[in-house]
Amino acid sequence: MRITPRRLILLKVVLVIFILAAMLILAEIAASLLIPPPRNFYIWPPNLEKIFTPRQDIMPGTSKRVYFRTNSYGLRSYEPVPDDDYRILVLGGSAAECLYLNQKETWPRLLISLLKKEKPNLKVWVGNGGRSGQNSRDHIFHLQHLPLRALDVDAIIILAGVNDLLLRLRRDEAYDPNYLKRPGAAGVQLDHAFLFVPPQYSIPPPPFYKRTGLWRMAKRIKRRYFSERPQDPEGEVLLDWRKNRRDASELREKLPEMDGALREYVSNIDRIIEFASKKGIRLIFLTQPALWKSGLTPEEESRLWMGGVGNFKARPGQPYYRAEALARGLDEYNSLLESFCRWRGVECFDLASATPGNTEIFYDDCHFTEEGSARVARLISRYLLERPPWKLPLYED
Repeated sequence: MRITPRRLILLKVVLVIFILAAMLILAEIAASLLIPPPRNFYIWPPNLEKIFTPRQDIMPGTSKRVYFRTNSYGLRSYEPVPDDDYRILVLGGSAAECLYLNQKETWPRLLISLLKKEKPNLKVWVGNGGRSGQNSRDHIFHLQHLPLRALDVDAIIILAGVNDLLLRLRRDEAYDPNYLKRPGAAGVQLDHAFLFVPPQYSIPPPPFYKRTGLWRMAKRIKRRYFSERPQDPEGEVLLDWRKNRRDASELREKLPEMDGALREYVSNIDRIIEFASKKGIRLIFLTQPALWKSGLTPEEESRLWMGGVGNFKARPGQPYYRAEALARGLDEYNSLLESFCRWRGVECFDLASATPGNTEIFYDDCHFTEEGSARVARLISRYLLERPPWKLPLYED
């Protein structure tokens, strides 16, 4: 049978399509083997590396050059090693994250050095799971889903309070203290608590092509070589946020109704305690310090940008709360945390009372300078050194 030129072209096209399909299948198999779908939950992408250069005129007291690295667990730390004697996981928002401080200047990392200095024979690892915006709702899911058994965590330190307060103020009349009880809310909060979740937990479920190995490989290449930094590398966005606060349509002196929000906070803390207790993990809460107080100096006032209502970061002209009101609100959360932990028999260190509110400690509302971070690390290490396992005879020099 004679093959016409037209049929020959058609056969070649079919052959090319067949070869391309086979190559695509083989590439998908290889990519799926090299980059399997995440089986764990990650607060930060694993093995992330970024560099920031904070402007000192915007954020005085921060590191001039910041190296931000995460390990294979998506935590800002180096890898734990088998001969670690004691492992601590830090959770919290941006005050724990310390984004604009170099890795070695963050208070979770400084804890390792301070504890090691006092007890060289006790090898300590501290993993930093802090990330901007995280609140007690997120920490519930952290205690549920983080691979705590694989990490072999002995203790969890949680710096909490300020983001719960700011969430209440930002949502204003739309705030729902029963939010987590809404249908579907847990799945949405799960995606807020973690940047990477196993596909079956994602809300809404990802389409087919986003579940392929080739898609995951493309995302990894993009994130490593082409993606933007996770936040403004020089901190220039703070100039806009501070201007929005200066141009506020209203500066509110009176806090909104707080009873519902405080009840939710206690409920969230209670759930966190229950999860930690079931997993046999020591839990230590820290009260949240901040720059807010009565009688701020003009310099201190100029550092503020938080405490707005609605989408205040992007939309100028929103109402804001005065520093005095923010201080009263944070005091309520801190006092409630202390009293509830005392009632439940859970450790709570009053970091807020021991931390002065000034520009040597904070470069804005609640984020630490290098000096502030060092002070926080000294205070927490002193608290830890006065208790087991450092006080046990086994680890005496």
